[in-house]
Amino acid sequence: MKPTCRVIVLAGLCLIAAGVPLAFSVGLAATFTLPKFVLLTAGLLIAATGLLLSPPGALKATPLDRPLGLCAVVLSVCTLFSQDRLLSLLGRYDSYAYGLWPLLLCAAVYYIAAGLGDDDRRHVLRACLLVGGVVGAYALVQFSGRELFEGIGKMPTGRAVSTLGSPVDLGAFLATLLPLGLYWTLSRPGERLFGAVMFLLVAGGLVASVARAAWLGAGLGCAGYLVFAFRERLPGLKRLSWKTLAVAGALVVCVGVGGLSVRAKRQSDLSRIEVWKTAWHVFLAHPALGTGLDTFEQDFRRSRTDEFIRLLDYHRFQAYAHNDVLQVLATTGLLGAAAYLYLLIAFLSAAKGALDGSDDVLLEAALCAGLLGVFVNVKFNPVALEVLMQTSLLTGLLLSRRGRDLGPVGHKAAAAGLFLLAAVSVFGALRMAAADRQIRLGQAYLKLNRPDLATAPMERAMSLNPCEPAYARQYLNELGDRINASKDVAVRLTLLESGTEAGRRSVLCHPTDVNAHYIYGTAALMKGQLGLPEGLPLAAREFDAALELDPKFTPILQGRLDVANRMGDAAKAVEIRARIQALHALTH
Repeated sequence: MKPTCRVIVLAGLCLIAAGVPLAFSVGLAATFTLPKFVLLTAGLLIAATGLLLSPPGALKATPLDRPLGLCAVVLSVCTLFSQDRLLSLLGRYDSYAYGLWPLLLCAAVYYIAAGLGDDDRRHVLRACLLVGGVVGAYALVQFSGRELFEGIGKMPTGRAVSTLGSPVDLGAFLATLLPLGLYWTLSRPGERLFGAVMFLLVAGGLVASVARAAWLGAGLGCAGYLVFAFRERLPGLKRLSWKTLAVAGALVVCVGVGGLSVRAKRQSDLSRIEVWKTAWHVFLAHPALGTGLDTFEQDFRRSRTDEFIRLLDYHRFQAYAHNDVLQVLATTGLLGAAAYLYLLIAFLSAAKGALDGSDDVLLEAALCAGLLGVFVNVKFNPVALEVLMQTSLLTGLLLSRRGRDLGPVGHKAAAAGLFLLAAVSVFGALRMAAADRQIRLGQAYLKLNRPDLATAPMERAMSLNPCEPAYARQYLNELGDRINASKDVAVRLTLLESGTEAGRRSVLCHPTDVNAHYIYGTAALMKGQLGLPEGLPLAAREFDAALELDPKFTPILQGRLDVANRMGDAAKAVEIRARIQALHALTH
């Protein structure tokens, strides 16, 4: 690769490795997630530009091409037949991790990393470990009771979130890096002080996260590093086969899951068991293709157990199954599970080849061990975009020696495809960020008790990202304040029309989303409260649709009761009142 092109590719990858974990912005409503998504797309565009300008050889065919291609086809089919295609394509708001689009971006990171040479991959890994140290150091500052940035803070329970916004995400991110710190400490002469400091900071951040699944993943990852790295030197370990290690790891995970099921005492543990039960029922209801990528919460709300509601109340939901296998089964069905299993088997074979055929087995062992930590962690928790990105990056770096040249035509086609994906993604990410900035501006005006000034930025947000129910919900709340404050009937009707249109658009974009129907029903109810005849029947229809999707959400039930009373539907009012009382008894 030409030196200039090499620098451009490395700059893009280092921006991804550093920017995605570290980025946050209090100027956006999605403070921790959307800035990371923007920098991911920006880094990809920079790296793809370098690849487009480079001669053949910078991109390679890899051992995971077939399973990744199959996964792409299967996930595309699941998105096409999803109960919410738009959600499956883009991913959830304030997450941007499990939609088809972000997963394709993570695959792009893998392919770019897989084309690096030995020196370049060390540069990227050094940057990853340094970023892990910074993230861990910030977590320790938070854990000590201090905060460096206004608007960013640890959880009320005292758990640190660092620059990731969640203790679970923090723990998962750092767990992948702990074996790398161990490698740098034990095996890099001249850099052992750097490795030791980074190892301690990463370990300290892990402790501050109080994420038990991450602790388990990090512990097994470090143990795995010692096994992978030194089994040739120790007679007892040398006899261990890959099959033995895989079975042992599976047994550890099963014991952990079984122990959680049998001895769970905390609400979070008990509720996770209920989430697993619900995920299995969702899969049984949609066995072939699942409900669609990143749509787990939609069916969870319809199917969540009474025990889950008793533990956490009616207003708590789960967007993820807290187990990768159950998540895949529920959202992509047996077809997705088969593709996922094929990918895992192919990766295991490729990782074994990378270890057996390497002249730097210690580095390959550290990469394998970090990925083992992720694999264990996802049996208990979801992982955020930064963890998916880092997993893709480490996998590409692990297999960078096992690729083969694509040839001139293949290289140009692949580089052009990556560039096009990155360019479109940057445009989309910046547009979403602009919309989120406007929502944050509207929220600021509401805090100043100026709802009249909040309307315009919220409307601009919805024009930039018209299908986001979170925006429509906040907009309708803001309009409700203005409607209640206004004495002018004409003004109130105008505001109501705007709110009704926002609700209608939400339902058109997301027909199986509870919140979309709830928003539309609330806007229609407000019309009925002002005496408009078409409001109440529309409200009844939308609240009934919402209750089909979530039959145990008190605010929807109360809205439907209000409609029934206003329409003089005594039988419906008695039914809804009984459901509210049963739900109250369950949660009290």
